Amino acid sequence: ENLCWMGSFDYDFCCALGLPGKGNPICWDETFTWQRCCSNGKPRIMRKASVPDSKRNLFRCYSDYDDPSFRQWFLAQSGIPFQLIGSQGNPQACAEGGHNFWFAMVVTPVAVRDTVTGKVHIHEAPAEFGFCTPSSCDAAAVESV
Repeated sequence: ENLCWMGSFDYDFCCALGLPGKGNPICWDETFTWQRCCSNGKPRIMRKASVPDSKRNLFRCYSDYDDPSFRQWFLAQSGIPFQLIGSQGNPQACAEGGHNFWFAMVVTPVAVRDTVTGKVHIHEAPAEFGFCTPSSCDAAAVESV
C-alpha cells in the first residue's frame, strides 16, 4: 500500500496546493514523491515507522505550529515583515514559553521611478523580522520553509 501522510502533511496540503503534477514542494523528498502519493487521487495514511527522522521532525514541527490552541500565541510573539515600523517580535515571551525564537530576513525587489528622468530602477528591499515556533521546530525545519 502507498503510505504518504502524517500530521498536517495531508493530501490537501501536499497534492492540492502548488503546481499541477508537482503539488507542494515542501512535502517531497527521494522517498515521498508527488507521483507516489498524489497521482492516483486517493488520500492515504502514513505509518510513522516508515518516515525518516528528518521528515518526522518536520511533520512534528508543522503539526505543533498548526495546533489551534497554540497558533495564535505563536503569531502574537512573532514580528511582521515589511511594516513601516519594524517589528522584531517578542523573543523573551517566546523563550519563557519554552519555544524557539528565530530571526529572518526577506529580500524583495522594489521598483522605484526616478521623478526627474522617469526611468524605473529596481532596488532590493530587505526586511528583518523575528518569529516564534514550537520547541519541536529545529533549524532544518525552519530553513525548509
